[in-house]
Amino acid sequence: MAIAIRRLPQPFDRNMAEQAINDVLSLLSEAGPDAAVRLEEPVPALVAALAGNSPYLRRTMLAHPSLLPDLVALGPDALFARELNSPGGAALKAL
Repeated sequence: MAIAIRRLPQPFDRNMAEQAINDVLSLLSEAGPDAAVRLEEPVPALVAALAGNSPYLRRTMLAHPSLLPDLVALGPDALFARELNSPGGAALKAL
């Protein structure tokens, strides 16, 4: 695991955090049988901490739920490099 999560902030909005976990699980389930399996700890705790404290991050996670397990597994730098070098990465390079 690339990210060592030792301590996460408690969600300010617990209801929003719970709803985000359910929404991400639902979206991953729709992506296929293997995708939902990837929503294991620490991903739910990360989703709760981010979504329960930031509406912007909640919307971003719901727009791209399949990246969450990769974020934990690869780390932010490696994930960004992978996405930058993907076929759709030209838009990121323009930033």
